[in-house]
Amino acid sequence: MNHVLEVLISTVPGDDRLAWVALASVRAHQPAGPKAAALTQLHDILVSVHPCLSSYLQDDPSIDECPWTEDRLIDGFGSRMATLGLHETHLDHVLDFIVATAGALGLTVFDKQRGQIHRPPALQQEGTYQIHVHGIRAGFTKEGVVTRIARVFPQNPTRIRRMLDTPRVIIKKGCDRLGALRCQAMLSKLGCCCSIVAEQPSALRPVSEISLAGGNHVADLQRLRRCAGLGNAASQYQLGYLLLNGLDLAQDSIKGVKWIEKAAEQGHCEAQWALAMCYREGNGVFKSYARALEWMRKAALQGCPQAQVSVGRLYCKGEGVQPDLFEARRWFQRAAAQGDSQGQYWLGKMLQEGRGGERDDKQATALFIRAAHHGNLDARMRLPAC
Repeated sequence: MNHVLEVLISTVPGDDRLAWVALASVRAHQPAGPKAAALTQLHDILVSVHPCLSSYLQDDPSIDECPWTEDRLIDGFGSRMATLGLHETHLDHVLDFIVATAGALGLTVFDKQRGQIHRPPALQQEGTYQIHVHGIRAGFTKEGVVTRIARVFPQNPTRIRRMLDTPRVIIKKGCDRLGALRCQAMLSKLGCCCSIVAEQPSALRPVSEISLAGGNHVADLQRLRRCAGLGNAASQYQLGYLLLNGLDLAQDSIKGVKWIEKAAEQGHCEAQWALAMCYREGNGVFKSYARALEWMRKAALQGCPQAQVSVGRLYCKGEGVQPDLFEARRWFQRAAAQGDSQGQYWLGKMLQEGRGGERDDKQATALFIRAAHHGNLDARMRLPAC
């Protein structure tokens, strides 16, 4: 039996009866045009954790883990609303992730079969979050979870077992709300019981809103500087980003890097990745492949897929490190396991060419298909002509 959810971008009335009428109106008269940015972002986050059915080969044993009923999830997305078809057996596991992610994006989720409307929170406070793991989900074995986690995160099995035996352990810090939801869903998929805990809530709006929205930019920036000065890692990264790129502030790469470094030293994943890129390009600091690799590794160890792919490529080319194709392949594998299209492409390329391990054309093709469905043109070029 299948279950259908409908996601609406428009603000809906507080009265449920009127809300269902509003949904019916949009469903009947949805205008043609490009998909709304929030709907596109929702799609990308959902498939990064739960790939589309069309991404699997027919004899892939993991195809049973796919919650979607349609081959291509994007086909159900329009300009103002999206329709998600789910297998009933996966509903309880996936529903909370969909509702929370949609809510963080300001979207409303309608569940007609259960008669429920999940509206976005009235006030979404910006801040940073931690991911806590506290045991194993029902239906999973300890050794099975250890094996699954080891494929994604660079930890030895003994350490993973110790983590799972601990009543509650913090495994990630400094996440934004969407990043925290995505990480929680990924760990839950791997078999962990996990929760999101707020770190230092801040009243700041995101950088994109500070830069693009109307309003009192001076007050926004003053508040941003004040929070950064008080040690809030997210604010330090945002301020550094603005200074580095000359957004709303006079460009000052040196000061920008200093703020980003402060956030990176507190474990802020995006700041670590940004700092690595600064060292790699010599932007605001002296160019240093060694320092770039150091910060890339830190971001990669926290699960940043862009950093994992970059570390893998450095090992491929021997930039700042001794060439090591086996190590490169391991980093690509971790990024690919998170649904990153670049990780899928590079891992597929190494499998197809037999570099860093055994050759596997079948698995390489499956990875190219997944990456291509996420818009990766390099992967599409690797697929055989139909």
